[in-house]
Amino acid sequence: MKLRMKRNKIFVILSKALVILSEAFVILSEAFVILSEAFVILSEAKNLRLVEICNRAANRLDQKRSGFLIRTLLFCLFFTNTLFAQDSTFSYRDLYEIVLKNHPVARQSGLLAKDAQAELLMAKGGFDPKLEVSFDRKIFDGKEYYNFWNNQLKVPVYWGGIDVKAGFERNVGLVLGTDIKTELDGLSYLGINVPLGQGLLIDARRATLQNAKIFQQIADNERIKMINKLILSMAKDYWNWYAAHRNYELTKEFYDLAKARFELVKKRAMQGDLPAIDTADAQVTLIDRRVILEQAMLEVQNARLILSNYLWNDKDQPLELPLNAIPKTTPHRRIDTETLNDLLTRAKQNHPDILKLEFKNQQLNIDEKLGKEALKPRLDIGATS
Repeated sequence: MKLRMKRNKIFVILSKALVILSEAFVILSEAFVILSEAFVILSEAKNLRLVEICNRAANRLDQKRSGFLIRTLLFCLFFTNTLFAQDSTFSYRDLYEIVLKNHPVARQSGLLAKDAQAELLMAKGGFDPKLEVSFDRKIFDGKEYYNFWNNQLKVPVYWGGIDVKAGFERNVGLVLGTDIKTELDGLSYLGINVPLGQGLLIDARRATLQNAKIFQQIADNERIKMINKLILSMAKDYWNWYAAHRNYELTKEFYDLAKARFELVKKRAMQGDLPAIDTADAQVTLIDRRVILEQAMLEVQNARLILSNYLWNDKDQPLELPLNAIPKTTPHRRIDTETLNDLLTRAKQNHPDILKLEFKNQQLNIDEKLGKEALKPRLDIGATS
């Protein structure tokens, strides 16, 4: 008999323990729900203090059981993530300026202009003055057989392929003929060389310089193309973030309406105005709206992380869009047909790819002229005094 009573007491104790565990599970599940809803509360609490936010979240649970715990958790969460700060707007213009200033691709596009300038500098080097000095001497058995010393300054001229030269030469020795032998003091001279056939209209030096000048325009349009591609990708991701945030705001409004409806239906059911089954229908709608709201929050988070890929500081370090950043509301504007046609016309006239093809065509024309010039006979006239 005593053994049976002990078994009954153990069974009662186990039953109470299971009930307590189930209640604890319910409390923990509600705590997680309140933590998720804290983000929603925060979005509409721009002017509330942190303590008021925590109190509002704690009031959703039984204050005697877990109010203090929830207040503590929310305070730690908000403090560590600085979520108590007010929302700050982040406009498309702000993102545009940051990307053009600090994004690696935008900075890399500037290297194209430097590369083109280096090519132009090398091409101009073909017209730099050229100074040549040569010295050759042979002495054997105390005799100076020859002594050659020649200095020449050659200056290319862009027009007509003319070369102007000036120099000094001294050629002495026992074995030199009279055709190359000079006085002991040497001989100074000034001369000019003019091509009358091949090289009169264009030569390799001028063709290289002309192509290098055109390459400046090609590099500039390539830079614009890179930036346009970056801006297009950035604009798509920004407006995706904008749309995700607007969708979240609408979903939040639907959730609030479903919540208010559930509270109203529950009160009327408690008063006997509505059957209790209506509360179940309202609660199902509320849960469904909550799931949709959480999905909208996830989409905003993903869009924010994608948009953060475009944020860099001036030290080439990646940045992340703050959690409290919201897109700036932009007034809707409809583009009329005339403005659209004007934009299309300007795109056809100034599109980087089209302009690049035009400049490359000019380079091909220069190469064609150089090839035709090479077919002419070479006839140069020079004069030296």
